[in-house]
Amino acid sequence: MSFVALVVEDAEFQASVYRHALTMIAEKVYVAANLKDALEIAQAQTALHIVTLDLHMPGSSADEVLESIAMIHAKHPTCAVILLTGDESEETRRKVSKFDQDAFALKGDVCTTALLLKLVLTVLAKRVEGSPEMKARLDELVSKLAKCQP
Repeated sequence: MSFVALVVEDAEFQASVYRHALTMIAEKVYVAANLKDALEIAQAQTALHIVTLDLHMPGSSADEVLESIAMIHAKHPTCAVILLTGDESEETRRKVSKFDQDAFALKGDVCTTALLLKLVLTVLAKRVEGSPEMKARLDELVSKLAKCQP
């Protein structure tokens, strides 16, 4: 079994950074620049394991982001969702507390491949606990990544 990821990010540079990082652990990485495209991709997949989702997408409200997480979980109940934002305000942190995500991070905190992968692997480890096959695959990936470290 292989990991499948979806990056939902309207900023092209950020999307390429996240995509690059996720290609190190996922066999397939999809990228969507808006929620509509993201939901179409998610619905078309038979498996989806990790989604990085920009909280502030042009033309989308916080409620629409919340609804999109619910739709993703309806089709892929074990999919891990990581909300990302550049907005450090307390108001944003309060809003996010009602979302059903696995993690929330400021974009500046995951600005490198290593930092994003650390967060993704931590979240995935919690999600694959009930699946020996996926846990074995994740352990294999972690071992492979460890060999890449200087």
